[in-house]
Amino acid sequence: NGVVFVPDPQSAAELYANGVFGKGSLSRSRPIGGSKEKFCLSLEETYFLTYMVKCAELRDSETGDVVTRTRADQLFSRQNPSFSARYAVYHYFRSRGWIVRSGLKFGADFLLYEGSPSRFHGKYSVIVHPMSRRDPQLFEKLETVSRLAANAVKKLMVCLVTPPPATTPSSSSTTTTSTST
Repeated sequence: NGVVFVPDPQSAAELYANGVFGKGSLSRSRPIGGSKEKFCLSLEETYFLTYMVKCAELRDSETGDVVTRTRADQLFSRQNPSFSARYAVYHYFRSRGWIVRSGLKFGADFLLYEGSPSRFHGKYSVIVHPMSRRDPQLFEKLETVSRLAANAVKKLMVCLVTPPPATTPSSSSTTTTSTST
């Protein structure tokens, strides 16, 4: 269902305390605790922490095997066909110091915070739109989300994501261009 559970309460507490990653399954943000609440990470948070920051390890819940990056790409894309575009946007903003949280409550893909959501108001509602996908209802969605964002005193940001061109080993090359004035 688009989340990864963190079974160890100590690890969960550290992830939240050191970057506001994840949330409790029964709460909107910081886990409230208790034996019934599970700590979960979004697919984007899981991918970022596992394969970019390299401070987490993703394991198959049935076999206990470590999930490779290629396998995670396949699994997460199966869960959400827009995963690669969503992850590109997540990574872009997280790498620039923003706290990126789910925007589901406001009809958006993400909300952007300048710091911990417990101390800062979300500045932006973010819609991610892969340019490779046609969406005949995109403008209606944008109008609705724009109204929700305005009512919540947030700005709407639309991220149009273009996939990189496909390359083959024989056709890939690197071009460096420099300009001086």
